Amino acid sequence: MTTSPVSKRPRALLGAEEMRMVAAYLQQSPLLPFEIVAQMTSLDPALLRKLVRDGVLAGEAPFRVQRVVGNCEVEGSQRIAARLQKARTALDGQAIRPSDAAEKYGFHRDNIYSWLKKGWVRQVEGDPSGEIFVDEGDIAVARALADIVGQGRGKPVFPKGDGPYKVV
Repeated sequence: MTTSPVSKRPRALLGAEEMRMVAAYLQQSPLLPFEIVAQMTSLDPALLRKLVRDGVLAGEAPFRVQRVVGNCEVEGSQRIAARLQKARTALDGQAIRPSDAAEKYGFHRDNIYSWLKKGWVRQVEGDPSGEIFVDEGDIAVARALADIVGQGRGKPVFPKGDGPYKVV
């Protein structure tokens, strides 16, 4: 199974005892910290925070905090993760030119280049001419995410900051 495009950051895995504790906690509260929900869904904690701030996902995401802190609803996060995974599945790893992706998915080409630079979209090996190609699965996920959050002019699709594919 391919993970979502926002899942490549290394995370500690929960052991059996921690998972039992999480299950017990869920019976009391449907909200869990972003880091735990990220492990459960393969979504980036910064993306979960953005979804809460956008009003798409129930939770708490305090403003004016440097770290990704807060919590969110597990079930809603799992539904969103499944929707993003479904968008990615058939197209994962397929190369597409940013200009073609922009036209096909309704984004501006500059946004796609920005996502590539920030690490929210992966570059795919293209032809030997040096032309840039991006992973169409990542662009399909961006389209699904834009549809979920209600893409509008000037409204970002991805959180500020670097994504999981950022090459340092």
